[in-house]
Amino acid sequence: MILILDVWLVVLSIGEWLKDAGPQRVWLELLLLPVAIALLISADVDHIPAGLAKLASKVRARTSRSTQAVATNLPSPLYQKILVPLDHTERDREAIAHATAMAKQHNATL
Repeated sequence: MILILDVWLVVLSIGEWLKDAGPQRVWLELLLLPVAIALLISADVDHIPAGLAKLASKVRARTSRSTQAVATNLPSPLYQKILVPLDHTERDREAIAHATAMAKQHNATL
């Protein structure tokens, strides 16, 4: 999906360049067409998904390590007062029930 969006962004950018090029548009087209063809030929589409999967696994591993490190250093929250904003809809009862349970758990006031 990201690759498709990148290609779309390039197409839009080149379209704007060509629109603003005026009389030099022909030269710009002659320059960009071979470059675009060369990039399409040299792009090895079979390896793109594998590369993206490898990058995603690295990001997940890095994120899980940093999340665990932060979670171990955080103290448990102690609430003394809990404010519950209400918007006068049917979900108010759920919000009050949730806030009441939290207040009981932490010996807090609503």
